Amino acid sequence: MLEQSTPLPPAILMTGPLTPSVVIGPLTRFSNRASRKLSIRKSFFIRERSAWSNMTLTIISGTCRVEIAGQSKLINAGEFLEIPPHVAHRLVAMTDVRAIVTFDALACTESEKQKSAPFQIATKQ
Repeated sequence: MLEQSTPLPPAILMTGPLTPSVVIGPLTRFSNRASRKLSIRKSFFIRERSAWSNMTLTIISGTCRVEIAGQSKLINAGEFLEIPPHVAHRLVAMTDVRAIVTFDALACTESEKQKSAPFQIATKQ
């Protein structure tokens, strides 16, 4: 099952009654940065995509596998990973994960933001 949400509005994606598998919070802007909260249940993932600006993924709780350019890196609670703009990446929750994704909000034009792929969510590997 594949579901999509657009990059800006919040989304709660459901796999069954009262069982959210992926929750993508609303975009919050501050100074020249913007961020979203992510919650991904174990064994679920966000399909490969690229961001429109520099992106920092900070894991609040759990363990997430980040796949970039054919390489995998485990990121644990309290760790972060910086990903340059337009670099394809995929997130896989090894455990239940809570994270914050932060973007350089002023790093690109509005038309570049519109070209950024929407979040594509798959419910199981």
